[in-house]
Amino acid sequence: MSLKFTSFTLVSKLLIILSFLVLFLWVVPNIVSYYENLNQYESKKRSLQEVNVKHGITKSAQKFNVTTFKSMATTLFSNVNVTSMEKGKHHIIIHVEKDKIKIFNTFIETLALRYFVSIENNELKFEEKEKILEATFTLQEF
Repeated sequence: MSLKFTSFTLVSKLLIILSFLVLFLWVVPNIVSYYENLNQYESKKRSLQEVNVKHGITKSAQKFNVTTFKSMATTLFSNVNVTSMEKGKHHIIIHVEKDKIKIFNTFIETLALRYFVSIENNELKFEEKEKILEATFTLQEF
């Protein structure tokens, strides 16, 4: 009992063709997109783990607390001002000695790994004063 494509009715043929079209035009691209996103997620996860290991961060991120942040930053930098704003935003001004710029870069790189925050608009403003660099940015809590 072999069935040939010619033995089907016109409606059956159209339904079969439509199902193949849906399969190749919608299902297959969605599957490919899913696996691309999965690979991208794994790659980003690996890079975050590498940063964690590189900087020795053993704890997971915690909710942003102004006093904790200020005490941690004050141990690293000469002057830290934190001004709380509306909707979970905090305006930060940090005075960094020029010989501690590498420490500041590490501090900024690991900030989102320590707290549930991001730098608003990825915007860091620097103003150079004699032997001090003044960094200004706004943190947005998640």
